[in-house]
Amino acid sequence: MPITDKNKLDNIEYRQLSPEEIPDSLLINFGRQQETHRVLAMVNGQLIEKEDHFIDVWDESRLIEVAGELRDCAQAGGIVLGAFETKKCIGFSSILPDRFGSRDQYCELTLCHVTEELRGKGIGREIFRRICAIAKSKNTEKLYLSTHPSIETQAFYRAMGCVLAEEVNPEILSREPLDIQLEKSL
Repeated sequence: MPITDKNKLDNIEYRQLSPEEIPDSLLINFGRQQETHRVLAMVNGQLIEKEDHFIDVWDESRLIEVAGELRDCAQAGGIVLGAFETKKCIGFSSILPDRFGSRDQYCELTLCHVTEELRGKGIGREIFRRICAIAKSKNTEKLYLSTHPSIETQAFYRAMGCVLAEEVNPEILSREPLDIQLEKSL
């Protein structure tokens, strides 16, 4: 069931997307760049802060690839939520449909991004809040997140109520061994 409404404060439309609403061109003008100076790292079961400077940039081919990942997620029965301003996608998030964990309590939140020029305006918080509500309505107990280690990313997820994952999924961890494994109870 698609969820659509307008946020009167910022004229942004948030809606759940069907596969047909996710063309390869969905993210072509999406600004995905993140400059990182400090990260959290898991060392002997403890999070430590350390310096680590790098820049992540998604080029056009990566943006097309991510649109395909979103479409595949929606086709598989997962949740894809988009934020739009004047029909331009300015943010998105996705949750895969497969459950895992000792009690099948987790679904994986795979992506959650806001275009670079609009970060810090509450759009990411709203996307996260809404996708959590949709997941909860589908009887998901917890979201599992493999998150970028930057201090800023970690601060965002902590502010959204995420904590270190009680059960680390080794397959997910192996994809990005430096990511911090978090969970969000719904």
